[in-house]
Amino acid sequence: MRNIKCLGIFLLLFFPLDFSLNAQSKSSVESFFWDDEKVISKADSYFPSAISNGKNTLVFFEEVDKSKKEIKISCVKKENGKNWGAPFTVSQKIAYSSEEIPDVYSVASTHKTTAVSVLDLDAPNGIVSVYSSSDGGNTFEKFTFPELPKQVT
Repeated sequence: MRNIKCLGIFLLLFFPLDFSLNAQSKSSVESFFWDDEKVISKADSYFPSAISNGKNTLVFFEEVDKSKKEIKISCVKKENGKNWGAPFTVSQKIAYSSEEIPDVYSVASTHKTTAVSVLDLDAPNGIVSVYSSSDGGNTFEKFTFPELPKQVT
C-alpha cells in the first residue's frame, strides 16, 4: 500500500512538469513554417519521393491511369522555399500488369545532377530507363545506355 501511495505522489509531482514541457515544445513548434495543402494532380498519385538541397525541393510521384494500366512519373518543384510550380511529366508512360500498383521508380541526386530510374520492360535494355537533369530539375532527358553484347543483371 505504501508503494502505491509513493507512486501516486510521484506522479502528482511530475504531472505539472509534463504540462510545462508540452507548453514549451508547443511554442517552439509554432516557429516552424508549414505549407498549406495543395492539390498538384487530378490523377491518382502514388509513392511520393522528395529530394532537397536546402534551397530547392523536388517531389516526384507516380500518376496512375488504372483503366489503361499505365504509370507516368511526374514532378513538382519548389524553388527558393517559395511557391510550388506546376507539375510536369518526367517519364514516358509505363505499362503495368498487376492488380496492385507497383512502385517503379527511384530518385537520386548530387549537387549537379538529379536522376530518376524507372523499371521499364519496354526500355531498349528491357530493364530500366533513366531520366536525368543537370539544371536543377527544370528539364529531364532520357539517358541512352550503350549497347552491350550481353544483358547485365
